[in-house]
Amino acid sequence: FIGAVDSSLWESADLVGMDANLISSLAEVFAWQVDFSREVRRGDRWRLTVEQKLVGDEVIGWGNILAAEYESGDQVYTGVRYPQVGPNASYYASNGNSLKQLFIKSPLKFGRITSGFSKGRFHPVLKIYRPHNGVDYGAPIGTPVMTIGRGTVVDIGPRGGSGNMIKISHNGTYATAYLHLKGFAPGLRKGSVVEQGQLIGYVGTTGLSTGPHLHFAFYENGNYVDPMGRKFPSADPIPKSELSKFQAEVSGVLRTLPAWNVAQHVESMGQSQN
Repeated sequence: FIGAVDSSLWESADLVGMDANLISSLAEVFAWQVDFSREVRRGDRWRLTVEQKLVGDEVIGWGNILAAEYESGDQVYTGVRYPQVGPNASYYASNGNSLKQLFIKSPLKFGRITSGFSKGRFHPVLKIYRPHNGVDYGAPIGTPVMTIGRGTVVDIGPRGGSGNMIKISHNGTYATAYLHLKGFAPGLRKGSVVEQGQLIGYVGTTGLSTGPHLHFAFYENGNYVDPMGRKFPSADPIPKSELSKFQAEVSGVLRTLPAWNVAQHVESMGQSQN
């Protein structure tokens, strides 16, 4: 599959008939590099190679993405699944560095930022200026919310103006909070350990809220900080003992990606339909 963005990643994938689950999988491959809620631009393009599930000669579904590229301006992100099968499979750049980082870039797979971090924002309910210590994501009620990193639930429940809220400590330095939720994922309680990308709740409009959204707060050493654009450590790269095997596999699987000029054709088709 290959596509070019006109209005959104979802629209560009739907235009070429890509399965909805594959769209989510593509976003997951580059979840640490691209915030698909705010960083997708018209003219971005993407391509991928994916396993087919066959019965005889008939395609009945799709498996894992084996390789993918996402190009935005001068930046090109490449992800290769290695090993291709097995529980230890993950995605790496072509040089062997892991795409995984300490935190993914957004708690929602798809959404839009409606209000950024600010030292003085006019509060739409209280009608006063006060700090906005987080980032608001607008999304429909019930949209899944995921934790951006592994950690332990240190607070959960209805919390006044914050509505239904969950706070997660990721280590001795970083913590995150997710506010105004409709509800929480089943089984979560104070002390629960959650994994990166795990479902923790659903977008709502509880507490002091004028409409459905997620207020996402990020803490560093107990202080609110703006999470946008911050850099975090990556996971371990391919071990040196496996690097030559990995590079040989990379060169083969990258050759299976469709040519970029096909994306240009898809883009022109999309524009002609607008």
